Amino acid sequence: MGNRKPVNCGCGGEAKVAPYHGDGYESFYVYCQNCNTDSDYYETEIEAIEAWNRAMGNVEKSSTVERTAKVEMLLCGNCHESNIFDVVTRQHYKYCPSCGCRLEWNE
Repeated sequence: MGNRKPVNCGCGGEAKVAPYHGDGYESFYVYCQNCNTDSDYYETEIEAIEAWNRAMGNVEKSSTVERTAKVEMLLCGNCHESNIFDVVTRQHYKYCPSCGCRLEWNE
């Protein structure tokens, strides 16, 4: 199980696992190299990969039908995830980090 890899992002971009070093602890997250969507932080690489793969529908190859969700009151319309806005770059995520749906923003 230690050799599991993250599946591609909903945008088709390759996903990578990265460590995060906090105050005396290390955690891991997965991010898309194409659209910068990222997961929450997890204690192990495996937990981060499994969460990412669940969010992306555990589909490694591109699907001909992309899952989409309208953003409603700053929440993903599919799973109601609230972490869909990067506060550092002040940019909207293109894909939900929780369920993997492409987010439709009404701007």
